Amino acid sequence: MMELAEMVVPFMTIFLSVLLYVGVSLIAGYLNRIRLIKTQGLAWYEKVFLKNIGTISMVSLLATLVYLFILQGGVILPGTSGGGDDCHPSYYSNAFHIRS
Repeated sequence: MMELAEMVVPFMTIFLSVLLYVGVSLIAGYLNRIRLIKTQGLAWYEKVFLKNIGTISMVSLLATLVYLFILQGGVILPGTSGGGDDCHPSYYSNAFHIRS
């Protein structure tokens, strides 16, 4: 497995990822809000749309996480000890070179 220190991620890759995943979502949400308030009214938007979109958002986020773990499970699981070693205090002192 590649060490974390060996992985090089170009700045433009990070920038474009943030732009696509955060920027596009924010712009789409803003435009959707403007359109819905204009066509349905502020009261409908706050009472009906926001109430229902919260549930949809939670289910979508959970489905996305499950999907990502299904796709990357083979990469994630072999890198873990599975024994709960990361819960023991000595793990942190060794991992972060903390000396008493």
